[in-house]
Amino acid sequence: MIDQLTQERELLEAPRTTIVAAVVQRGVLYCAHVGDSRLYHFRDGHLLYRTEDHSIVQSLYTKGIISKDDMSTHPYRHKVYSCLGGDMPPKIELSGRQDLVEGDTILLCTDGVWGAIADDQIRRMLNSPSISDSVTALLNQAEMVSQQKGDNMSAIGLQWGDKQSSNLAVSTIAMALGANTTIMNPVTHPDHENQPDDDFTDDEIERTIAEIQLALRKTKRT
Repeated sequence: MIDQLTQERELLEAPRTTIVAAVVQRGVLYCAHVGDSRLYHFRDGHLLYRTEDHSIVQSLYTKGIISKDDMSTHPYRHKVYSCLGGDMPPKIELSGRQDLVEGDTILLCTDGVWGAIADDQIRRMLNSPSISDSVTALLNQAEMVSQQKGDNMSAIGLQWGDKQSSNLAVSTIAMALGANTTIMNPVTHPDHENQPDDDFTDDEIERTIAEIQLALRKTKRT
C-alpha cells in the first residue's frame, strides 16, 4: 500500500513506518515486527519477553560496542535498519510461540512510548487489574515526560483472561472476522489558545482516514 501510494502521488521518497503485530490463537501468542515498535509480555509483574529492535543502537549493543546506558543517548538511537516503505524489503522477524496464562499482560507500542518510559516503569504501571486504565496512564506519562519533543505515542494493551468491565475494554469474542477498532486517548490539552497552529482539524483527519481506507480497498482489489 505504501509503494502504491508513493507511485500514485509521485512522491520523491516513500513514507516509512515501523510495525508490530500480535495474534492469539488457542491461548498461544504469536508476534511479528519490523523496526523498533515493540511487544512486551508480562506475567505476575515480571517481563517474560520483549521484541528486539531493528535499530542501529540495538545492533551496536548486541555486538558489545556500546553499553546499555549509551543506548538512550546515542545519536543514532532513532535510526532503524528495517522498516516498511524503505528502499530494501523489510526484515520481518517472527517470534517463537508463547503460551498465555490467566492474567498475562501484552503491550504493543511505538518508540514514542518506550523511549519516554523505561521498561521497569512500564512493567510497574501495567501491573494493575485494569489494562485500560494502566495503558491510559502509560500514554499520559509518556506525553508528560516527552512534552513537545515526543515521537508518535501509540499503544495497545491486552490482558488475557476474563473480559474487563471497563467501557474501554474490547472483546474479540463477538467481533466479526476482519473487523477492527481504535480507541483514541482523550485530549489532554483543553486550552485551544495554546495549541500549535499546525494541529489537524476534524475535516483533515476525516479526509486522511478516507484516503487510507481507499488505498486499502485498492490494494485488496489488486
